[in-house]
Amino acid sequence: MLPEKRKAMMLTGIREMKEGVFDMPQWGPDDVLVRIASVGICGSDLVYYAKGGSTFAKIKYPHILGHEAAGYVVAKGENVKNLEIGDRVTMEPGVPCGDCEVCREGKYNLCPNVSFMGIPIYRPYSEGALIEYTVRPASWVYKLPENVSMEEGAMIEPLAVGMEAVAKARANIKDRALILGAGPIALCVMLSLFAHGIREVYAVDIVSKRVEYAKKLGLPSGFTKLEDEEISYIMEKTGGHGVDIIFDTTDYIPLVNKAMDAMAKSGRVVLIGVPHDDLININHRELFMREASLITSFRYVNKYPVSIRLVESGQIPIGKIITHRFDFSDAHKAMEVCLNKEDESGIVEKAVININCD
Repeated sequence: MLPEKRKAMMLTGIREMKEGVFDMPQWGPDDVLVRIASVGICGSDLVYYAKGGSTFAKIKYPHILGHEAAGYVVAKGENVKNLEIGDRVTMEPGVPCGDCEVCREGKYNLCPNVSFMGIPIYRPYSEGALIEYTVRPASWVYKLPENVSMEEGAMIEPLAVGMEAVAKARANIKDRALILGAGPIALCVMLSLFAHGIREVYAVDIVSKRVEYAKKLGLPSGFTKLEDEEISYIMEKTGGHGVDIIFDTTDYIPLVNKAMDAMAKSGRVVLIGVPHDDLININHRELFMREASLITSFRYVNKYPVSIRLVESGQIPIGKIITHRFDFSDAHKAMEVCLNKEDESGIVEKAVININCD
């Protein structure tokens, strides 16, 4: 029997959280009720936590964060055929309208009417994942294979971001890549490249421990700075060709511009990091003289099924990006540890909060 109430961890102010109690939600004929088990902490969650808003919107307190989630189906509407009660699932946090022009073109990640979990644009299905039970439309919920854990299920969302960026880059097996940053999204890009058969990958991050962690996951070459010496190293290792793709997860444009010194002719620059400024001083001349492409990658389109299959098969060990785990009652501590990026146990790459993780 389902409870009458459900607990949530609410953001009540800048760097303030407390537990709240809410009525159980109602679900429609095309919905499922999910008992949340694991929730990943995203960089966007930390921006809302620490600043009260982002380039998307401002928080209205109290607010429930979280959009990287997995859990169990505990109830469903009469029209739901793809899922059964008891199924272990992950879910796309974005629910597009399906009727606008971009949705009809298959670009649902760009839907102007999207409802997105934990993002403070308050629409149906925008409730955050740091809550015991939540309602999701069944068409955006995916069954997890038995050998994929709940924590790994929560990591399908950031992995989908990496998979989308690699797809947007038109990456193929002969390519060489340079990743700017070595945080969670950078690691997802790296693992996605590996799954595409691309093994000549370089990365740079000012935090040496992050570079070392990436090497543990298979990164061949990593740096803590990108100056002339590192550029020369890349050019030497690539036989003077340079890297075919630069993935930026940092939104630090001076680093992007420097990285172009190591980019091949007809290379591609893929911007993934959420921008903090409207205008950037990108090196147009370098792009032009190399006839390079500047690409942006926003969220993902139809990347959940393939991401799940790659994790199931063992080709992408996504659970290895998780460095920290917290109980539901320690959500505030989890945010603080992630904000500081390091604690007594070492560098924080990815943290998950476990609510009902059996």
